[in-house]
Amino acid sequence: MDVPATDETSPGADSAAAEESTAQTVRPGVEEGAPPVLPAPPLAPALPAAPSASARQFRDARFTSAKGVMLGLLLVSFFLRVLWLDQPTGSQIFDERYYLSAARTILGLPQADDAPYAHSPVGKDPNQEHPALAKLIIAGDMATLGDNPWGWRWGSVVAGTLSIAFVFLLARGVGLGEWAAVLAAFLYAFDNLVFVSSRIGILDIFMLLGMLAGAAWFVAKRPVLAGLAFAFGALCKEYGVYGPAIIFLYAVAKTLYERPGWKELVLRVLRDGRMIQ
Repeated sequence: MDVPATDETSPGADSAAAEESTAQTVRPGVEEGAPPVLPAPPLAPALPAAPSASARQFRDARFTSAKGVMLGLLLVSFFLRVLWLDQPTGSQIFDERYYLSAARTILGLPQADDAPYAHSPVGKDPNQEHPALAKLIIAGDMATLGDNPWGWRWGSVVAGTLSIAFVFLLARGVGLGEWAAVLAAFLYAFDNLVFVSSRIGILDIFMLLGMLAGAAWFVAKRPVLAGLAFAFGALCKEYGVYGPAIIFLYAVAKTLYERPGWKELVLRVLRDGRMIQ
């Protein structure tokens, strides 16, 4: 009688199979029964490093098409300011009558008997309503170029042209792009009041130059130059003190805006001051 074959394996075969299975499932250095080790997630791509201060300065110093247009704007503005600067011939415009008389008194130049300061002491500024610096600049130009319209107005032309450049720098300093800064400078350059003030011998354009230069240097983090520029403006005309006052208010507003919870702080201050209910 034939005996059916049985599907039995020897104990040695079972042990070898178990060891092989364990070797396939258990990694070296990991205890049996420990949770599986997941592969590490892929690293995120590295972000580009922020440009250094020197790199930013190099980028800002590059000559671009916008800066070329700005340079052309300065040249055109200067040309239009000196064009017919001596017209109308021999005429004094607006408050030139007072400041030219003061400059002539400082220089000891002859002047008509009906001039505002014709009988004031020679060598001193007789115009006590305003500081003397701008009148001294006008007097210096008259001593160099002569007592004529070019001598009366040359300083105003230079100050007005320089102020256009500082409008561009100020616009760039507060974050505007190059072309937006060029547009701001263009609108300023051909503003009627600025244009006229840049062509006559009065004090206002010197004051405005100091205020704009001070603001531009302040936002550029050059406090010494900013202070000197503001002092120049105030010494040309007393209203130049509004320049640092405006910058102070700007700095306070900027600090509050950047402070966390500034809205709640402002509301609390207004409530404590009973400005709102």
